[in-house]
Amino acid sequence: MDAADADSETGPVDAHDAGAEQSDDAPEPAPAEDSKETGTDVEQADDAPESETAEETDNAPEETDTPEPEAERWDADAPEPAAAEDADSEEETGLYGAENAESSAGTNEPGDDGEPGEQEAGASEDGEDGEDGEEESESTEGGDDEDDAERKAGTDAKIAEFESQGHGPQRHLHPSTEALKARKGEPKVDDNGDVKFKGNGHVETKRHVNPETGRVNDVKANGGTRPHGCGDYATKFESTEDYVKAEQYLREKAERTGKPKVNATVEEIFGPGDHSDKFEGYYVDPANPKNKDGTVNHLPVDFREGRIVAEFNESTGGLHTMYPDPRAGRHP
Repeated sequence: MDAADADSETGPVDAHDAGAEQSDDAPEPAPAEDSKETGTDVEQADDAPESETAEETDNAPEETDTPEPEAERWDADAPEPAAAEDADSEEETGLYGAENAESSAGTNEPGDDGEPGEQEAGASEDGEDGEDGEEESESTEGGDDEDDAERKAGTDAKIAEFESQGHGPQRHLHPSTEALKARKGEPKVDDNGDVKFKGNGHVETKRHVNPETGRVNDVKANGGTRPHGCGDYATKFESTEDYVKAEQYLREKAERTGKPKVNATVEEIFGPGDHSDKFEGYYVDPANPKNKDGTVNHLPVDFREGRIVAEFNESTGGLHTMYPDPRAGRHP
């Protein structure tokens, strides 16, 4: 474990894995208006016989009873009181239709064309269709929620499995931004107080904080301790789904090639395009390692054309670690 950890924390990817530099430790109710007009006709009909009867009584001979039969005939033609009730009923139906039209607004809302009766019927039917549509939509959404829950449960189970096999998620999925920066530690200085640099131009750093434990020292397999290590970059995945997908791809590659440590480009795993938003990472700015207040000055990693590195345990096959790395030579 010590040797494997030391290699993964500080050593570069081998020649076969070149490029991976990081080391890892409703319409108005028209029927209602029509029904009111119907009610008006009733009132006019009730008044009409009295007017015509009076006029005909004045003009008719005294020996005849003409006005009375005519009045009776008019009354016979006039709408019965039940018609007025029907008008009220139509008015209520019109309001119900309007309610249905409002309930289905935004879906199959009835148009302004057509007879009032057609609009009323359409409003009711559309209302029913709207309700059925809502029920179907709710049912579909419920199914989607169940599928999402199953997928999430499966993903969480895989992450838990990875956590038990090594330290990949603990160092390269779960950490916050501040934890990533703390893992990069602080610049080393020489006896004159000048910042020390590596041969590749990156700043030499110390006191790296392990994001899993919050300590600068790691416990060794034999019970001792050693300083926590970190390569030129402190990086992480942004989502559990991407982490699981990358692990599956690289596991298949490791099984195919027989090598425990493998890498692949981001585009190989996730397809063509810029996938920078899938990762987060930082390194110390070589041009200005420290700010005026003494804090470390970090710069974000550019993951374009980057790679993902995975290392599997040779004896158990478990995932020891996996992390994203920028393209070789991208920084500084």
